[in-house]
Amino acid sequence: MGLFRLLLLYCFLNSGFSVLTAQHFRSRSGHFGLRQSTVRDTIQRALWISRNAEELLRDIHEDRLDNYKSAEVEVNNNPGFEIVTFRFGDDGKITFSDGSYLLFALHSFHEDAQLGDIVLAVDFEGNLYIQEEHVCGGLAHFFRSGQHLPENSQRFILEFMGEISKQHWLGIELPLLR
Repeated sequence: MGLFRLLLLYCFLNSGFSVLTAQHFRSRSGHFGLRQSTVRDTIQRALWISRNAEELLRDIHEDRLDNYKSAEVEVNNNPGFEIVTFRFGDDGKITFSDGSYLLFALHSFHEDAQLGDIVLAVDFEGNLYIQEEHVCGGLAHFFRSGQHLPENSQRFILEFMGEISKQHWLGIELPLLR
């Protein structure tokens, strides 16, 4: 293939089209990002949240914590970029030094765009929290600046935000639908 044809092919492929995979995109500047929320079915979303919240609460009440995998923790100590990151998948769990814990249920936009991304958490006292952090490959990531691990579930809820969404956790109560 001649140099001119290669140049034409390069110009065509790099002409400002966004590479789109599910809700991911690459901008013209080459940065990756996420599309805005695509939730279309708020009733089904509320049903998913209610059903999964009830399951998390039942697992706490029946002491079925062994069904949940522990989150991966990473502490980055590079000067000027000191963060703590928690990464967990479906049926995730974080246990804190004081004995408190959080259990998680995840839904990915990739599974059903009508529901969008949902990360649901319940603490050991039965308090429910929700986040719209992007879930990809069954994983969600949460971080905060600094090197110190949270000592309890409340510190995690108050201080950690979604790595992509940059959102904090919101407390919710059941029932969602009345």
